[in-house]
Amino acid sequence: MCDGAEMDGVEIDVEAAGNVADAFVGVAAAVRAAADRASRLGFGSESAGRNYGDVGGRLGEGYARVPVSLRRWAEGLDENAAQLRASVDGYRGTDGSVAESIATRAGGHR
Repeated sequence: MCDGAEMDGVEIDVEAAGNVADAFVGVAAAVRAAADRASRLGFGSESAGRNYGDVGGRLGEGYARVPVSLRRWAEGLDENAAQLRASVDGYRGTDGSVAESIATRAGGHR
């Protein structure tokens, strides 16, 4: 098998694509850690001062959404990594099938 698989004139470097998937997983872990840190911090009406309690409450509600958004981002990165890995596996399978087909037509020699 070669470093890349070629389909319809497009060559894919499957090793590089796998490395990108690994990087996505690493970034997802970092984003998830940021979400965990953000969820431990807080801001609310008691932090805003007595004349700004309503504003502090609204800020606190908005701030509470930050960890949720970060976790969704991390989930998206994990999903992208999984899809990329599935594509890489598909390319590898196609490359292997093509090599086997050529070998069979050439008399069984690889």
